[in-house]
Amino acid sequence: MDWQNDCLQADLYQALGQGYLQQRQYTQSIIHLKEGLSFAQACGNLSDLEQFYADLSEASQKTNNFQNALAYHQKYAMVHDSLLQAKNSQELLAMRTQFETEEKEKAIHLLQKEQKLQSLILLNQKSELRRKEFYLIGLLLIVGTGALLFWLFFNRFKLKKRAEQLEMKNQKIELEQKHLKASQQLEMAKLRSGFFTDLSHELRTPLS
Repeated sequence: MDWQNDCLQADLYQALGQGYLQQRQYTQSIIHLKEGLSFAQACGNLSDLEQFYADLSEASQKTNNFQNALAYHQKYAMVHDSLLQAKNSQELLAMRTQFETEEKEKAIHLLQKEQKLQSLILLNQKSELRRKEFYLIGLLLIVGTGALLFWLFFNRFKLKKRAEQLEMKNQKIELEQKHLKASQQLEMAKLRSGFFTDLSHELRTPLS
């Protein structure tokens, strides 16, 4: 990859340029730094460009080339400002992301609390409804049991009354039957007495 090769070349020339700069070989430092600057520009790494411009400004100043030193320093300042702006933008974006994340977490936490509260309210409503249903079922059982007992008692009373009425009818029938039997027996006795009386009379009366 070309850009990776450019970045490697830029790092190599930068190391050489800084080495010469530390050894106070400023001319060699400038040559290598300029060579590496073109690779750094192709690579597009602003941090490397910033360091290249800073080193070139320092080396130019050491060789008393103040015009180039100023030009490189201005470029350094521009890149530095760009990096600072990018850093601030990243930090601002990170802060905004963190804020939005925290707000989302707060909203989720609040929503979870509301859902939990709604669940508790719903659970209490269900418990209250079940309690009312239990009371209603108990009341219905009591009323139903009372109605059943009343029906059984009433039927028993009716059966007892009917039994008493049947008993009275049976007693009346038995009494009537006894009376009829006594009448029949009396009638038979009268008939038998009349028969024997007639028979006795016939027996006493001589034949003509």
